[in-house]
Amino acid sequence: MENIKGLKRTRLCTELSVNDVGKEVVLMGWVQRRRDLGALIFVTLRDRSGILSSFANTSSSPVGMFLLIASGLLKARVPLTAITYSLLS
Repeated sequence: MENIKGLKRTRLCTELSVNDVGKEVVLMGWVQRRRDLGALIFVTLRDRSGILSSFANTSSSPVGMFLLIASGLLKARVPLTAITYSLLS
């Protein structure tokens, strides 16, 4: 699962750090939980290393998926010690 349809995983969920903020990353895993808040969808992504909280807008929302490939820019939460991943595709 390291390389699917030309996308290569750049990090595992627990490998992301504050140093990765602003960089393009590709994560692969499965959807552990999905919470729909209208314009925003929160997804808990799990891989072999652990879990990561992420979000997507409704146009790119994972629906009925178990495997998820997420690519996009990593954005920091406030405070910068916690990170979140913005799902852009």
